Parts: sequence; structure tokens; C-alpha cells
Amino acid sequence: MLPFMAEATDRAIPRIGVPGRHCLPAVVLAAAAIALLTSCAGGPVVVGARQAMDIRQQMTTDDQHIASVALQIAMERRDDNVASTWTNGMSGNHGAVVPRHTYRSGAGDFCRRYDEVVTVAGVSATFAQTACRDGAGRWATVT
Repeated sequence: MLPFMAEATDRAIPRIGVPGRHCLPAVVLAAAAIALLTSCAGGPVVVGARQAMDIRQQMTTDDQHIASVALQIAMERRDDNVASTWTNGMSGNHGAVVPRHTYRSGAGDFCRRYDEVVTVAGVSATFAQTACRDGAGRWATVT
């Protein structure tokens, strides 16, 4: 892939746990293990809510655009628990959007709860959000 091209892929997110019980996505468990193992070695670090907004502010304009496209793809085309990933070859930043639950709002609009993982300069943050389809047919984050 050329450095200026964005990459978007699909992949099912396997879940680990006992069927019928609350299961954690395997990616969450793997990310926690990697963060624990690499944070002392100068590798990726998973941060808390305070630093999460700082991560978004550090995204380049291209990162934001590519992430926005991945969000639209995830909301419109992906089943629950299937990721839409993005990578900016120029900045090295990347992320994933994973729809978790689809429903209709009280006003009758289609909405989806989703998780978004963003990694900027080796620092990752996870956001749990909701998007609803607006009057123009685009998905807009509401929380």
C-alpha cells in the first residue's frame, strides 16, 4: 500500500467467554495484555478518559477524514461486532469502529451504539459512543 492511501478492512471480532454470559471481545483482552507488556518497554500505551480527548486533538486532518469514512462504513454496512478499520500510511495512526447494538430511537431514527479505538503516536484510547442517521442519511455521533 502506498503511504498516502487509507486502508479499510472488515473482520469479525471474536469474543472470549462462556456462551450466554457476558463475553469480552478478544481484541480488548489482547489490547490490555499488549499495553501491560509494552508500556514499560516504550510501546503502545492505553490511556484513560482524560487523555482520550487529547488523542483526538492530535489526529491529523487526514486521520480525521479517514476515521470519518470508517465510521460511515461501519454504521451503514457492518453487522454488530464486525470492525471497520482504518490506517493512515502517512502518519502511522490507525483505528477501528465496531458497531455493538442497532436500534430505533424514540423519534424513529436508526441508531447504533459502537466502540471506537484510536491510536495516535502509539497511544490508544477507546470510546463508547452512539451514532444516529441524520436527515441527510449520514451517521452522526450523538454521544
